[in-house]
Amino acid sequence: MAVTQKQLGERLREARQEAKMSQEAVADVLNLPRPTISQIESGKRGVDSLELVKLAKLYRMPLSFFLEEQPEKKERESVVAMLFRAEIKNLTQEDEIMISEFDKLCRNYTWLERLLGYKRRLTLPMRLQAARPKNKGEAIREAENLAIEVRKLLDLGDDPICNVIDLLEQQGIRIVIWPLENKHFSGLFLEDEETGPCILINASHRPARTAYTAAHEYGHILLDRELKTKVCDEEKDLLDVRADVFAAAFLMPEKGIEASLKSLGKAKPGKKPFEASDVIALRRYFGVSYQALLFRLMNLNWLSEKEREELESMSPSLNKLEKILHEQGEVDLESRYPLKKDYLPERYQHLALEAYRQGKISIGKLAELLRKNLYEVRDLLKALKIYQVGELSSSKG
Repeated sequence: MAVTQKQLGERLREARQEAKMSQEAVADVLNLPRPTISQIESGKRGVDSLELVKLAKLYRMPLSFFLEEQPEKKERESVVAMLFRAEIKNLTQEDEIMISEFDKLCRNYTWLERLLGYKRRLTLPMRLQAARPKNKGEAIREAENLAIEVRKLLDLGDDPICNVIDLLEQQGIRIVIWPLENKHFSGLFLEDEETGPCILINASHRPARTAYTAAHEYGHILLDRELKTKVCDEEKDLLDVRADVFAAAFLMPEKGIEASLKSLGKAKPGKKPFEASDVIALRRYFGVSYQALLFRLMNLNWLSEKEREELESMSPSLNKLEKILHEQGEVDLESRYPLKKDYLPERYQHLALEAYRQGKISIGKLAELLRKNLYEVRDLLKALKIYQVGELSSSKG
């Protein structure tokens, strides 16, 4: 049952009072008359989605607190409210709605597991409580060493990771890939006692960047537990530098790079010049972006800064060359990480469908959980031949 207009008004009043703000101050922020705020809080006037997003941010509360039937305020405040307090630059109101929906989905995931009596399986190789690095050099050393240790614990050797999204989901990390309007925003992680570690990745970026973002957030989950949440964007602090280096070393291990370069006839740095085709072959092999591979080669002293810049300047003309290489039988990177504009974890979808099959949720609730309309859900159930027990009996009769 949806929250009524009166209930919403009461929650907005409670949040305003806890934020120690007057109705006049709120009216000024929303550019509305003060009596309008009074009408909203008494349930006599509705609130549109954009107004609600502004109010949630102003009161430092996630949207889920205002919209869910039985919100658990303390749990809700701990992560998403912290994130919105960070005042992320250039984050649109639509993006804030998407992030709040992401938080809600992660909590629904936990709710489904409890509903069906399943236990969360979290099998991270390690969980560190690392101190903030004192300088860039320390951040780099810590990240390189951690990447080597994690690959060893996961028995990955020096080979490429076939699909980093699958690898992280197998460890119990919840990953959602949704498009966000802010192109500078790559992704974020959040974690609390209820949801465990969760990652949101911006699907507006190319698949190779999707993989890198996942590895970056994985680094935060392993190293920066006390943060609870952090955004990955273009403004890098030392924690982001450390997570960036971890992602590069995790996806492109130094010994793996050396072995691959040796197979291309480049046994020592600086002996033979790099061609764009060499970089393309390597980036497809390791499943990363062209730019990420160039920076990794430079940081490992295989390229000078000048050589990296020269090769990067060729980026606009690479599409044709990549197409030729693909036609000659090279691995298609796009097929490894297909763009999924509304990706939901497969296990989450399975749990939702199973809850419906067992009669524990209605078809309307299933549609809400799967972010589909009723017509789409009915077509999906028909295609999968999933029926509730009562439906199956009546269809046979």
